[in-house]
Amino acid sequence: MKMDHIDDIIQSVRTLSLFDIESVKPTLVLVTNDSNPDKEIKNEERRTNYLADQKDWKARKNGFDNNKRNVYGMIMKMCTDHMVDKLEREADFENKLFNDLVELLMRIKKFMTTTVDTEWEDNEQSD
Repeated sequence: MKMDHIDDIIQSVRTLSLFDIESVKPTLVLVTNDSNPDKEIKNEERRTNYLADQKDWKARKNGFDNNKRNVYGMIMKMCTDHMVDKLEREADFENKLFNDLVELLMRIKKFMTTTVDTEWEDNEQSD
């Protein structure tokens, strides 16, 4: 399975924070200074560059969305049936864990490091 634009997913896993693809969405900034003699030429060049950047960003966003689904599937395939059951019983499974692979990984880590003894210790400390 080939994943385009996988670097955004890699960054998300490394930083344990889901990459915000919207933060790199291109914006069009035009020259507004009427005294600039090259205003129209520069604005046309900026529009052309913006359209190309927008096309690249859309491909990157589509790749990011597809990669999130693919990596989610890979993670769930690696989980035991017991872990999958635990994850699916979580109240936020459908809206959070399904859509945020970093949160999914952090929840798996939590389940793997939480034993009956640590649950008992946590409950005892909160009493």
